[in-house]
Amino acid sequence: MPIIYYKDSIKKSVKDDLFTTIAKQYVGQFKVDKQGKEINSAQIRKFYQEALTIESKINEADDKDQEYHMQKPYINMIKAKAEYARSRKHVGDKFVSFIEENLIDTVDDYRDYGVFCDLFESIIAYYGK
Repeated sequence: MPIIYYKDSIKKSVKDDLFTTIAKQYVGQFKVDKQGKEINSAQIRKFYQEALTIESKINEADDKDQEYHMQKPYINMIKAKAEYARSRKHVGDKFVSFIEENLIDTVDDYRDYGVFCDLFESIIAYYGK
């Protein structure tokens, strides 16, 4: 189920616990797959790096909204890559669900995408602990 990033419907203020409590919950889900095997953090960092590359292109553009829409197919491709990684047993079902629910279902514009990348950064930070 997708999470709500913001405190209000006008997307003015990010939820206080998004980068702490919620990020830690995702880490707990990703760390161990259903067979009890720990998921390799390098795989998750690879997806994070791809998300950052796209975010960088958006942030460098004069018209961020237009650039977001130009990058949207590549953002969607992250889902396909996550499903492929799952088929190779590099990531688990919970990670793929995170990508589907929070990147594909929740992100509607470049501001949402930036919050998604910040959430992903928090997850990476907690994953390394």
